[in-house]
Amino acid sequence: MNNMPERVVVESLFRRYYRLTFRSARFVLRDSNLAEEAAHIVFRRLLNNPAQVLSPKTNVRAFLRKAARNAALDLLAKNRRAWRKSNQMDQIDSSPAPRPNISEEDRDAVKVAIAKLGRTDQRIVVMYFYDDKGYKAIAKALGMSEYKVKVRLKLALEELERHLRRDGFGD
Repeated sequence: MNNMPERVVVESLFRRYYRLTFRSARFVLRDSNLAEEAAHIVFRRLLNNPAQVLSPKTNVRAFLRKAARNAALDLLAKNRRAWRKSNQMDQIDSSPAPRPNISEEDRDAVKVAIAKLGRTDQRIVVMYFYDDKGYKAIAKALGMSEYKVKVRLKLALEELERHLRRDGFGD
């Protein structure tokens, strides 16, 4: 990799080949958000170990296309497993669970914690838990993929848990 620091080389490759990598991943995934994630995975791997991945004789364009395709296929497989698991859980629990009796104080604490989330995460949580909308309906309403809705909901719930624990709720 010549005398330039490896990080500078990877940054240069990122600037020059990001669009190619993104397009290669989007071709497989048919989803811009997932394609962006796949492209970032490729460059993150490259940044972690550039010397082992790229030799001076490497055709960089071909390598990045192949790496993007492989990262996209990995994401597809991961999403397929998550989708199957989600569908199995939906089939097991097709009847709605009874709503527990929640004290007014707890209800207010949850509302305050939700208000601390970002605007999109607030909408996802409210639509999922209060409006009983599914991932597909939320994704359509917000213009994002179902996968992104699932990920954002999971992260929002973790954030809610942190806020509630900080405020003295939970274990």
